[in-house]
Amino acid sequence: MRANGTDARLFAARHAPVYDATDGMLEVPSAGEYAAWLLGSVRGADELFVDGKKIGEARHQINNEGGYIPLGSVHLAAGKHGTELHFGGADLHPGSGGFPRPEVGPLLFAPTDDARGEVVSVPTREARKLCGQRWDWIEGPG
Repeated sequence: MRANGTDARLFAARHAPVYDATDGMLEVPSAGEYAAWLLGSVRGADELFVDGKKIGEARHQINNEGGYIPLGSVHLAAGKHGTELHFGGADLHPGSGGFPRPEVGPLLFAPTDDARGEVVSVPTREARKLCGQRWDWIEGPG
């Protein structure tokens, strides 16, 4: 217990689940709406297809290191799905060409209904409640 009479607390957080489709195959555990994100930058029109259907595209998105590009969302059944990225080349749009092509990847999907992740707080005396679960970080009193 702290001097002010309140219990010290632990904070734990986990990000929303993400599923990697960089190798052209996506497997999701449950049906639902999934948003696609591509790490990197694009100049020309780059298109994303899932199971042969175009779900989105991006053009002229130049990011700093670590920036992701939203490529649309799609309703998926549980199971495996094929993914394809089609990279456009130089066209009449200014800035669509250039060498070398910016590096991209990974291609990630996240459920749209679980995009916020989770943060929980428990009193330190109840720390065992956090055991047996995956957390991105846990923070305690100083």
